[in-house]
Amino acid sequence: MKVALLGTGLMGRPMAERFLRCGYPVVVYNRTAKKAAPLKNLGAEIAKTPLGAIEKADCTLLMLTDAAAIQDMLFPKKSPKPFLAGRTIIQMGTISPAQSIGLKKKVEQAGGTYLEAPVLGSIREAGREN
Repeated sequence: MKVALLGTGLMGRPMAERFLRCGYPVVVYNRTAKKAAPLKNLGAEIAKTPLGAIEKADCTLLMLTDAAAIQDMLFPKKSPKPFLAGRTIIQMGTISPAQSIGLKKKVEQAGGTYLEAPVLGSIREAGREN
């Protein structure tokens, strides 16, 4: 299973590293490309756009700052919405229940599956071996 991870900041980077150590193929995207670059040396593919990452993966994990960032990644104004059809989106950032419900509806309307999986823990737990 190929995993896409959007957001390679404080939590996303160790999560991507962990997937790579476990042998999963990973494609990553970060709005600040410099933050994703170190993952290339570990075997991650770096996507140039969120759509590029989502299209190449079986499931996509979102480790983004807030609901506005999620909106920008999943529903860019210049892109058609069908690219989510048949895709699983796993939202792991901290957003409100109302925002999550709204995103779920939009992902499902675009033909995708939406899962809410908020993170419990911090940087150390994201990359820990256990």
